[in-house]
Amino acid sequence: MGVSLTKEQKELVGRTNMTEAELVVLKRAFMEVKGINAHESQQKKKTSSYLSLRGLSSGRSAAATTGEPAHDPALEELNLEEFTKVFGTFISKSEDTTNVDFEDLFRTIDADHNGKVSFTELILWLSVYAKGTEEEKLKNLFSLIDEDGNGTVEGDELQNLLVILTASCEEKLTDQAATQKARDIIKVLDKDRDGRVAIDEWVRVGKSIGLVQELLGPQFTEVMSHFKIV
Repeated sequence: MGVSLTKEQKELVGRTNMTEAELVVLKRAFMEVKGINAHESQQKKKTSSYLSLRGLSSGRSAAATTGEPAHDPALEELNLEEFTKVFGTFISKSEDTTNVDFEDLFRTIDADHNGKVSFTELILWLSVYAKGTEEEKLKNLFSLIDEDGNGTVEGDELQNLLVILTASCEEKLTDQAATQKARDIIKVLDKDRDGRVAIDEWVRVGKSIGLVQELLGPQFTEVMSHFKIV
């Protein structure tokens, strides 16, 4: 199936750890789960360009003016069921996915919280959690916890750490146990004992104590180790 990337999608290659070949494979998966084939996509492109040139469409399309593939953004957004199919496609057949919480993954990747996972959202997430370094993962996790974006984790932001811990632990933690575990982690990270954890402390100490594994959980780490695109 021939698949074309838009200009914006191609630009993701320069912004992420993903290759153009990987983006093409993922876009093909999006199209397949939406029931679209390459022939239909090309026909839509030709029809859109033809109508625009004939002055029959409402305004000139991007395909007509730039030669880019015509695309409907709605076709590049997945609901939970579609996301589960696409994501599961790239997990090794030998890996048991019965315990994978696809709904939790879906909510995490849905950055704008609109109830859909877009192609761009998935690419940006995979760039970190499928292909990123330990430092990139730590920085991304920090950004999720540092709600006010001031470069430190402190005070009420501890609650954000609790949410991640509660979701990632294989054993069910009580609120009290989760709170204590979060406080223990902060205590280890806060080397200068000022009651705050700056991003440089988070990354430096996080690497030494295996914080990525601690926060994401062994099951998540195992699944992602079997996630292969090409």
